[in-house]
Amino acid sequence: MFKTIQAIHSLLGMIVALVVLVLLAVGGWLGYRTIHGREDVEKRLADREAELQDLKGALAGLNKEVARLETANRLLKVDQRVALIKVFSQEHDKDGKVTSTDYEFKEVDQQGRSLGESRKFSVQGDVVYVEAWVVDFDDKLVEEADPLRGTSLCLFKRTYGERQTPANGFRLDQEGSLPVPYRGAKEMSALEREIWNGFWALSNDPGKQTKLGIRSVGGRGIHQKVEAEKTYRVMLRASGGLSVRPEDTPPKPGDAT
Repeated sequence: MFKTIQAIHSLLGMIVALVVLVLLAVGGWLGYRTIHGREDVEKRLADREAELQDLKGALAGLNKEVARLETANRLLKVDQRVALIKVFSQEHDKDGKVTSTDYEFKEVDQQGRSLGESRKFSVQGDVVYVEAWVVDFDDKLVEEADPLRGTSLCLFKRTYGERQTPANGFRLDQEGSLPVPYRGAKEMSALEREIWNGFWALSNDPGKQTKLGIRSVGGRGIHQKVEAEKTYRVMLRASGGLSVRPEDTPPKPGDAT
């Protein structure tokens, strides 16, 4: 009987030990599944996050490219520098020939708003000249809408009449300073300083022009035979090219600003 009880106790101990081992095994298996299941979920989440970031990067790049192309297209069409020559009066000799012309040179923005101060001049004759320093950049930079080199740069040098020498003309933009339309809220960049402070040196240095991405640099000019009470528009397009044409609407009497 005693042996039977011992056998039963021994059997119960074995059963308890077996149950404990089973429970430990089940717990370990469940723990393994839980840990590795979490790791798998976390890995998949990380993969999705990486894919999402890649898509965001691709979208940002696409938006940047669209904006660049739109800007490049706009710059190629917009007149970057616009000035108005308003002719107020002309004097004539006894034969009816124009002896002098009084006019105003005023720079404006694309909406026709004045930029800087207007200036009045009186010249001999009826042909008005405007000279400018112009820098054209490589087509690639224009197409890529480079912040500065995506457009031609122009400094209006001087204006004079047909019976004056250029050396005796009237100064327009101040040499070595940033022309009004390019100022905005910024200061002159290093590139702009290099261009305007050493314009003629740059025009004679092909190596530096290549380094700066310049296609051409030099003086240009327009001249126009003008008539009293008419307005003429002087333009430099972003793609280059200085031109002048008469406006449709003549200046109003007393309109000097």
